[in-house]
Amino acid sequence: MKDIGGFSDNSAIIKIRRDIKALELFQTEQEVSVESTTTNTIKVLMVRKRSPIQYTISIRFDGDILFRYQQKGQLLKESFYKRGSVLNLDVTRSIRIWTNNAGLTKFELNGDKMVLGRTGQVHVFDLRWIYVKDKDEYRLEYENAY
Repeated sequence: MKDIGGFSDNSAIIKIRRDIKALELFQTEQEVSVESTTTNTIKVLMVRKRSPIQYTISIRFDGDILFRYQQKGQLLKESFYKRGSVLNLDVTRSIRIWTNNAGLTKFELNGDKMVLGRTGQVHVFDLRWIYVKDKDEYRLEYENAY
């Protein structure tokens, strides 16, 4: 955030810069970290030329964890998962995910592992398909919610 005002009446214009990471595609068997020190991290997880496809999320809980998720157009679902529990979700468009312990929430997207954060860290993020008109492609993007 930067004050770009400098007006004599002590008012200000605030410019907020939002970092967008370069295009990063998954490689098989590769673990990708999505943890970031910035509040808004965007990562491209998948690119499709024709149309968005359904993707599968597999979540394994390595501790007792409160976990919530909401797919677009559906009700919020919330459960307390015990250590060793597994949740599999098929997602067609977008989903918001909340976990109260990112380090103990093991997350896979179509078989590719993602590190969500540190043990004890609360983490909220969105996965959604975005159409990029100038490139005529769909991108599955990961973005921290806050």
